[in-house]
Amino acid sequence: MSPRKLVSATLVVLATAMTPAVVHAIDATVTVNGVAFAVATPCSTPPAGLDPSNGNACVDLSGIYGSVTILGFNPDGSGAQVAALRGDTVNQLLLQGAAITNNDPVNPVTVTVQYGHGFLGSETSPINTSVPRFYGVSISGNFFRPPFNLASNDQVMMTGSVTYSLFEGSTSSCITGGTPLDCVGEGASPLVYTVPSGGDPNNNNYGPQTPQQVNNQFTCGTSCVQMERLQSTVATTTLAAQDSNILAGSAHTVGATTQSARDSVLAASTAKIDVDFHPDEDSAGVVRVILFGSPTFDVVPCADSSCSNGVDYSKVVFGPGKAPVGKRLHFRDVDGDGILDAVLRFEADDTEIKCDDKVATLTGVGTFGGLVLPFSASDGLPPRRCDSREDGREGAREREPRGAGDMGDG
Repeated sequence: MSPRKLVSATLVVLATAMTPAVVHAIDATVTVNGVAFAVATPCSTPPAGLDPSNGNACVDLSGIYGSVTILGFNPDGSGAQVAALRGDTVNQLLLQGAAITNNDPVNPVTVTVQYGHGFLGSETSPINTSVPRFYGVSISGNFFRPPFNLASNDQVMMTGSVTYSLFEGSTSSCITGGTPLDCVGEGASPLVYTVPSGGDPNNNNYGPQTPQQVNNQFTCGTSCVQMERLQSTVATTTLAAQDSNILAGSAHTVGATTQSARDSVLAASTAKIDVDFHPDEDSAGVVRVILFGSPTFDVVPCADSSCSNGVDYSKVVFGPGKAPVGKRLHFRDVDGDGILDAVLRFEADDTEIKCDDKVATLTGVGTFGGLVLPFSASDGLPPRRCDSREDGREGAREREPRGAGDMGDG
């Protein structure tokens, strides 16, 4: 029986009738203008929590693909990664830390990254679909058009899917097979963002609210699933000559046992920052970072189990130098949306950000719906004049942050 398409867009739910599943490690393919390149290089510095059930669970996309390069920009030098993470309640498929650049001086390109991984069930960790499983997809990043221009008409699109290998029977027979079953799901629209043809260069930024995250749930009616395969496609359908698509957050596909677990993981992916060198005339050698609060990301301090949402600022660091927050932290509604934002200041030398760096990243740990999870957020940097030490401080070009209102320390 061939796969039956049941949901046709952002969360595409498929059911397949199969003989016992073949083990497949994570797979990834980069396609540039119709020419496909298979990727199988293991990650040199994989993230914590990789799925141990099914072969290699992390590949490094860094490389040259025709006129396109994909480079990693993670502070730890880990490269552009596709990774499959497994927890007690959540399976995750990530595309993170990737800067996709069109090196053609004249022509636009279409770049598609397709990737997937099968999470195997077992007697000790079954995949139970007799109750609902909850899925979601989210993407965030920014386009870059040198030197710091609006990347008009560049476009990114993401879709995600889940495919089950289904076998009826008890948990103990989960891997040995049984009678295949069909399932029915609900659908939604794909995540799409197109840079408008006019406006501020801050419109180069997308997600996680533009486009909106998309969530879904799916009940199969059997207590035993042999394999849950998550698969996603991130297509930069239009990338103009010499432009870059920088996945400053991540493309995130989540399958969870509860709605709250799914929502907590996706909430951690909604972190958004604005980075500004020389935020005022009295702040030479200082970098200001605004960590924006939102309905899904609470920036209030939260360092113990007494709170259900918030950020542990003792574990927040910025830039390649992993500069700590220290005491230079205060809170106000920066962008006028009625939600508190965090304003952090770092010594430029401590961040180790170079004058020619295009992206700066803030990483940390927070509590989301009671779950303690890591988060990261990145921002594209405008061009800055280099001084002799190339630390990017002297002659830094100011730009308006994404937000309105008084931006001083006050």
